[in-house]
Amino acid sequence: EGRQIYAYNFESQTFVLLAFCGITAFFTSWSGYVVISRLSALTHQLLGQAKTCVILLAGHFFFASSLGTTQMMGASVAMAAMVSYTYFTVLEGERQPSALPMTTADTGKSKASAYAQSQAEGTMTSNAFII
Repeated sequence: EGRQIYAYNFESQTFVLLAFCGITAFFTSWSGYVVISRLSALTHQLLGQAKTCVILLAGHFFFASSLGTTQMMGASVAMAAMVSYTYFTVLEGERQPSALPMTTADTGKSKASAYAQSQAEGTMTSNAFII
C-alpha cells in the first residue's frame, strides 16, 4: 500500500536521474525569476506560451504526434500574439527618446540623487524623479 516506495531497489542511475531532474527544475525556476526581474511578468508569460508552441511542434515533427485543429489554431494565435507584441514594443521603443536626461533642469543634480534627497527631506518636487 503506502510502503511500496521503500521496497523499490534504488540504483545509482536512479539517483543520477533524480539529481538531474532536480537541477533542471532549479534552473527552470531560476530562469523564470531572471526573466521576471529583468523584463516583465508579461514577457515571462509570452515565453511560456512560446515554449508550449515549441513543445507541440517538436512533438509533431520528432514523434509524429497528431495535432488537432484546436491545437494548431491555438498555437498559431499564440505565435501571432507574440510576434505582434514584440513588433509593437520595438516600434514604441523607437518612437520614444532613448533615455531621459540624467540631470534635473533646475538643480543640475542627478535624478536619483534628487529623488533620494527629497525622500530624506520628506518632500517630493515635481521634477525630482521621472519614471
